[in-house]
Amino acid sequence: PYSASHVLLFGQDPAELGLHFHLPKYRPVAHRNCSFLLADPLTEIYRERREGGKKKAGMLWQALKIAFEI
Repeated sequence: PYSASHVLLFGQDPAELGLHFHLPKYRPVAHRNCSFLLADPLTEIYRERREGGKKKAGMLWQALKIAFEI
């Protein structure tokens, strides 16, 4: 059987994937020995960066550092 220790969701609705617990954007959530991280779609993050913005990319980076303990 397959098991994951980290799940990254970009622009997905957690409920549509069968995840029925609160999952705020850019805040890793531990559930059943797995860390879940919900973020905006990568296309939105990329578009913001191309336009000179850094907010979403910065929030993603901070959340990834927490999720992966770096």
